[in-house]
This record gives sequence, structure tokens and C-alpha cells, in this order.
Amino acid sequence: MIINIHKANERGYSDFGWLKSHFTFSFAEYFNPLRQKFGVIRALNDEVISPHSEFAVTSYKNIELLFIPISGELSINTDANYKQTVKTSQIQLISAGTGIQLTLANKSDEPLHLIQLWIYSKEKNLSPGFQISKLDSHERNNRLQLIASPSTITDALRINQNAWISQIDMQNGSTLKYRLFDEKNQLLIFLLEGELKISEEQFDGHIQDEKKGPSQHSATKRDSIEITDIKSSLSINCIKECCLLIVEVPED
Repeated sequence: MIINIHKANERGYSDFGWLKSHFTFSFAEYFNPLRQKFGVIRALNDEVISPHSEFAVTSYKNIELLFIPISGELSINTDANYKQTVKTSQIQLISAGTGIQLTLANKSDEPLHLIQLWIYSKEKNLSPGFQISKLDSHERNNRLQLIASPSTITDALRINQNAWISQIDMQNGSTLKYRLFDEKNQLLIFLLEGELKISEEQFDGHIQDEKKGPSQHSATKRDSIEITDIKSSLSINCIKECCLLIVEVPED
């Protein structure tokens, strides 16, 4: 198991006054040749948009766009005659497919705090699709709440990729043992709030030295944890109340 922590203060940053953005991967004017993507994840943007502000019209193709308002309301308008207001506790998934033009805006009187997650589509040039779901935050107290998956038999949003996206809110001292839905996948954990430790219980198929105990990696608010070569389940230990976005994806 290989674990890399990308610290919050190492992210890209831009400030246009009306828009303040932190970039986990190269995006817009931020470029880092070592931070282009992770597996099929192209972007993970953490943004604050001022009231009555909007992005310019942008074109997208063959990418899955996930919009998660942390606070405030997101207004979406597309050239496919799809309009939607996405509120806190709702998740919007847009499969761009053959191509769409999209405008994002904050039309309210309050700031909008938004997480944008972009994932490359698996099947190319499908017709664009739009899905929205409303999530009960109580259902993720110390347990995984599945947001999106490739399966049609769950209540989660269906994403055009071999990806599983979850949220969980963890209390101090609680532990999550996460096992991959697909053993070939890799994992990105974005720590929205709190502090945690991740334990490597196995390395190259062998138990760690019992005297030393499992190796541990610490992360705090807005850090991202990228985990590859996962041989078994991993243990996530909450040190300070944690809100996690967990994104399981294949290699590109």
C-alpha cells in the first residue's frame, strides 16, 4: 500500500475577488507537472463564489461532473435546456458525453462554497445526462453514504465510470475500515473537516512488525490522501471530528 498526503497549503490557489479557488490538481492558471490528475480524476476544486456571480459559459465533453454545495446554492444552466438549483445536501451529477455548454452561478444573497469533482468518462460520446439526489446527512454518521456508483441497483447516482464516491462524518475516536469495491482501483480521500490517521495494516502482502505496530499517516482539514497498491482494507481513525469525501477510481 502506497500512501501520499497532499497538504492543503500545497494546493494551487487563485483569487478573482468574486471567486476564490483551491486546486488539488493542475487547473486554469495553476500548473504543476506533478499534479495533473489521480487515476481518472481530472479535477478536485474547492471554491467560494460570491453572491450574484457566475462563471463564463464553458464547454465539456466525455467527463463526469460532480457538484457538491457545502453551503449556499448553485444555479446550473445548460444548452441542453437543463436548469437546476442545487442546494446544500443535494448532489448534482452531469455526464457531459458528446458535449454540453454549462454555466454555473450563485444567484443568492449568500456566498456559495462548492466542491467540484471531475472524472473522465468510461464510455465515450454518449448522450449527455443529468442526475440530482438529496442526501440525509444523518445517514452518514459514522457510516459510508454512497453518492455515486456504476451500478443500477443502488439508490446512488449512476456514474459513467468504474468509480464509487462516498461521504462519511466521523466522531472523535471512531474508526472506518474501508475495503475497495473493485480490488483494482485506487483511492483518494479528501478531508473536508477534522483530523485523521490512516493505518497501513499490510505492506506488500505482509503484516507490519507487531512491535512497531502499523505505520500511520496523519492528515488535517483540506488535505487529500492518495492511496495506491491497496492489498487489503485500510483503517481510517478519526482524531478530531471528520467529514470525508472518499473517491474510489481506476487508473487512467
